[in-house]
Amino acid sequence: MLYLKSWYESRIRFLLSLIFLCGISSAVVFYFAYMHQHDRLQSRQSLDYARYIWAMIFKGGNSVREMFVFIVVFLGMGGLLRERAHGSAAFSLALPISRWRFIMARGLVGILEVSALSCVPALTVLALSRAIGQSFPPAQAIQFAILWSTCGAAFFAGAFLCSALVEGEYAAPVTALIALAIYSLTVNISVFGKYPLNTLNIHSVMSGEGMPYFRPEVVQITTLPWGTLICIFGIAVGFLALSAHVTQRQDF
Repeated sequence: MLYLKSWYESRIRFLLSLIFLCGISSAVVFYFAYMHQHDRLQSRQSLDYARYIWAMIFKGGNSVREMFVFIVVFLGMGGLLRERAHGSAAFSLALPISRWRFIMARGLVGILEVSALSCVPALTVLALSRAIGQSFPPAQAIQFAILWSTCGAAFFAGAFLCSALVEGEYAAPVTALIALAIYSLTVNISVFGKYPLNTLNIHSVMSGEGMPYFRPEVVQITTLPWGTLICIFGIAVGFLALSAHVTQRQDF
């Protein structure tokens, strides 16, 4: 029941996010076919299909990846403070469960939703590439989906923590976006530009840019950085646990 309640509360945001990611990823694939059909790539012969997909979807910088991060942040808006702002917290508090279980259930459902959304661009590219006479390595698509899933969980958990600390329909998402902006600006300074400090930049971990496991000349991930991913997922779990601890201590 608890997990179904969490799903019902977030399913509209999840389904709209899924449709949006599928639509924008489809547009990226078909735009490549449009450029080929109208000879728009003659002056950019080095831009092959795999490099184009990586640049427009997986890399970052006005790409689908950045849209995914923003979606995940807004998906992380939840918890009892948000329910109190909507006047529905009394029902949740009346349930015979602890606040810890309530928050962790909401967090688990959210992470599962993030994992599902992280697969949407990869699956869309794989499904539509054949339709335009191109191909993208399935192994690469799966590896990027795993990177997005793990790193997206950290962004989700960070936003979820903000919603547990800040009350208000608009105050919580604004706080989460400000925190995201501060983090992104901090990890983009020069001192974090080289390995191993660049592993602190989750954006780079997601895209592979500048990472030892990514070969930019062929646009391929050689192997997944499991150690880094375990650490990032541990941070996500820590944020969720902190959210539950904060909620337990709040007076409703």
